[in-house]
Amino acid sequence: MGCATAPDASPRLSRLPVVLSRRPMPSSADSSSWTVPLEPNFRGRLLGARLNRFARSVLLWAIGVSLVACSLVAEGPMPAGGRQLQIPVSNDSDRPAVLVVAEDAGTMGPQVGRSQPSVVPPRTRVNVTFTVPGTSSWAIFVNPGDSGVGPLIVARDVAQCVGVVPIEIQVDDRGDIFYSTPRQWCGDP
Repeated sequence: MGCATAPDASPRLSRLPVVLSRRPMPSSADSSSWTVPLEPNFRGRLLGARLNRFARSVLLWAIGVSLVACSLVAEGPMPAGGRQLQIPVSNDSDRPAVLVVAEDAGTMGPQVGRSQPSVVPPRTRVNVTFTVPGTSSWAIFVNPGDSGVGPLIVARDVAQCVGVVPIEIQVDDRGDIFYSTPRQWCGDP
C-alpha cells in the first residue's frame, strides 16, 4: 500500500484561459465556455466601492456623535444644590427594576432628580448614579408602579453623603425590595 497523493491541479489550470477582453481566446475552439467577461466599467465600480466605504464610515461617525449628544441632553444640568450618589443595585428578579428619584410625600410625588441608568435589567448588578436635589423632601423609589411600594431610601438616610454611598439596593428573586448597609452606618458618613 502506498501513500495516496493529491492529483496535480496544473492540468486543470492550463485549461483555464486568462481573459483580457470580452472575446474568447482564439487558440481554443471551445474557449467561449471558459471565458469570464470583465465589467466594462471596472474603474467606476472601484470608485463606487470606495465611496460606499466612505459613506458608511461617515454614517457611523454621525450616529456616534448623535448618541453622545443625546445622552448629554437627556442628562441635563444638575439641580441647584444637588449632589450625586453612587449606589450599587442588584436585581435578582426576572423583570427589570425601575429607579426613580421623586418627591417624598409618603407616596411617589413628581420626579425631582434622576438615576443613571434608570432601569436595571433582570439578574444583573449595576452601579447607579442618582442625582438628587439639595432639598430634604426627596426619596428613591424602586418599581414605583407596584401597589404598596413606598420610598426605599429617603433624603435623611443619606443626609450628608456625596459620591459612593455604603448602601446596596437589592431586588430578590421574588421581587421583594430592600437595602442593606454596613452594621455601624446609619446615615452618618
